[in-house]
Amino acid sequence: MLQDITKLVSLILGISVSSDRLITLIKSLFPQLAAPAGSAAPGPPTGDERKNRVILIITSFICCLATTVLISLSGLKFPLSDESWNPILIGIIALMATGGSAFWTNILGYLSALKDVTNVKALKGQADFEASQKDREQDFTPSHEKRTRNNDLKTVTFVAAFSGGVGSLFIDFQATGDSLEFDGDGTQTLQLPLGEINFTVSGNASPGPGGGAVLTITGTQVVKPPIKFGPSRIPVKTYSLIV
Repeated sequence: MLQDITKLVSLILGISVSSDRLITLIKSLFPQLAAPAGSAAPGPPTGDERKNRVILIITSFICCLATTVLISLSGLKFPLSDESWNPILIGIIALMATGGSAFWTNILGYLSALKDVTNVKALKGQADFEASQKDREQDFTPSHEKRTRNNDLKTVTFVAAFSGGVGSLFIDFQATGDSLEFDGDGTQTLQLPLGEINFTVSGNASPGPGGGAVLTITGTQVVKPPIKFGPSRIPVKTYSLIV
């Protein structure tokens, strides 16, 4: 709606400016209508001055009316309605344009400022929406990232040992998004949040005689005995620990 009103005011301002140019031309043809420079003086206007003012007002309206008629004949669509131009509408627009280009320039400036305020509010609303979306995204970030910011972490050590040959172990903490992988004997550490955590272990041990694997976990509140696995394939199994 504000955009349509701005278009209407811009149209009236254009008519008024065009009419001002036409009135200036008429004054040059009839110098008696133009007040001499420096002739403005306090006090009521004389009879001739009042007559000239009335003539200028009527002339201004006629110029605005003629300009409006030409615009309506050009096929330009009226900003606030789907209807075509009609005599009543042409007369109203011409009468409004008679107010002068200075007046309608101020109105247009006001509407532009109002539009700027509306845009600022819209941008603020967009910024608030993006901030809320960002907060929601943070709520769904992996728990590993959340707990990294919380600093409620403890170092837990995992030691894998294989017998009878090479083997592998894969340890997965689905709740935190962490995982460890051993391709042979080794030690790895992991920062885990306090509390009880479930994890799964899978992998392979040497299939030969004496094949097997041992997983030792230290750094927990409750001492957990080593987890032992037999030879060959180690199926997925869930365990728990308390950090």
